[in-house]
Amino acid sequence: MQHSLPFFCYDDGKKLFLVNENKTWEEAVEYCRSNHTDLVSIESEQELQRVYREANEASSSHVWLGLLQSCTFGFWYWVDGAQSCYDNWAPEPRCQSGYNQCGVMTARSDSKWTEKPCTERFNFICYNDTTGSSH
Repeated sequence: MQHSLPFFCYDDGKKLFLVNENKTWEEAVEYCRSNHTDLVSIESEQELQRVYREANEASSSHVWLGLLQSCTFGFWYWVDGAQSCYDNWAPEPRCQSGYNQCGVMTARSDSKWTEKPCTERFNFICYNDTTGSSH
């Protein structure tokens, strides 16, 4: 007689949605906030792997993340307010020409984060917060 064992899954409370439409970063944020919770943030290696699986299905070379750079103050932050020291940057993210940049993940390659002008157009990943809290 076989006994089944309980099965536990890691769940960070985020349901992910890849949007296969090319939008600017601001358009992506607006879309996610209107239709889901927000543009995705990544706070751990487990979340990175989940987001990477979604990004592999993208039709663009990169996908927007909820990362925004403030060159004035010299730091990156998650627009949904997530607090995290976790990062997966490609070498040398830096301000270019003093303009704010937005964060992307490479799709279908190494899952590294890099910066792009916020006016470029890429697919993006939204999430729904399934824990019941809001941003």
